[in-house]
Amino acid sequence: MKFNLKKTFNRKYFICSGKDSYLIIDYLSVTFINKKTLEEEKRIIDYFNGVSGYVTRDKKYLLLGNLSGEYRLYDIEKQEFVKEIHPEEKDNMICIGLEEKLDGKSFFMTYSSSDFLYTRKPRKASDMKLFECSFPDFKEEKELSFDSKYYDVYACRMINGYLLINNKGTIDFMDENNNITKHPEILYNDIQPVTNEERKEIYIVSQYGFRVYDSNLMECNKFDVINDNKKEITSPLYYFLNKGTLPDKEDNTPQMENAEQICGLEQLDENHVVALVTEAMSAYSKIDVIDVRDGSLVGELKLGFKVDAFTVLDSTHIAFSALENIHILEIES
Repeated sequence: MKFNLKKTFNRKYFICSGKDSYLIIDYLSVTFINKKTLEEEKRIIDYFNGVSGYVTRDKKYLLLGNLSGEYRLYDIEKQEFVKEIHPEEKDNMICIGLEEKLDGKSFFMTYSSSDFLYTRKPRKASDMKLFECSFPDFKEEKELSFDSKYYDVYACRMINGYLLINNKGTIDFMDENNNITKHPEILYNDIQPVTNEERKEIYIVSQYGFRVYDSNLMECNKFDVINDNKKEITSPLYYFLNKGTLPDKEDNTPQMENAEQICGLEQLDENHVVALVTEAMSAYSKIDVIDVRDGSLVGELKLGFKVDAFTVLDSTHIAFSALENIHILEIES
């Protein structure tokens, strides 16, 4: 398997995929890129400092978010700005994430205190709220109350419901009527679950690989894709970059961490996923293509620097960001 570099876009934050164009984001604009030619079609200057984006399942809209918990809505087909969305603060909390409901008529919006943005896991259960808001106007909203606190939601059509991440670090299931079924046996590892609709499987990252669940959320397989070597970590910079906090001054004990970590997982096609693997001190990153039928490694690209993020654009193209640049790769079998 070969990874061919198709094009590099300098000083850009992230990329996402519409129907006929890619959308590339930087701190002051949204740029529409033709999928076939990779040439710029249109650039909208917005001065918004967008750092995250959500493309609706019908590929019609982009919701662009910034660190202030504000959003802007763009029409992808018309390539134009639609409106600004300013979610009101809830008890001094800001909006930290959103997820489209299966019917496409509303969104889930999660709220937390601003320090959530700088930690990988929430510190206080009381620091989270979950709302359902109408789309695309975002005018009607209602708070959803449960006996657990949730800070992330993932829609999953194959199970006709949603995977909710609770403050204990496990995954619960919610149906369309907001009924909750708890699954304390399913651990969440800070990586978005992957739903394979063709194979009716869900992949959830584990310590050394990923576990495979069926449509009943029963574990049916497990694949380890990185080794179990450990590395002694003493650098405070590691804690800041990977845990979001500095170690206690009194604690000078070296920590043993995995030599490699899985930092992302996405579906490539019916039988393959792509994993982003990074060395503990960010000395290198790897992009691995894995066969979900047997867990075998069928392709690997090792990079001598840390990859900040990656995304699958389609079954033959992926993109990754590093050193403030975005690179589009074509995968050739």
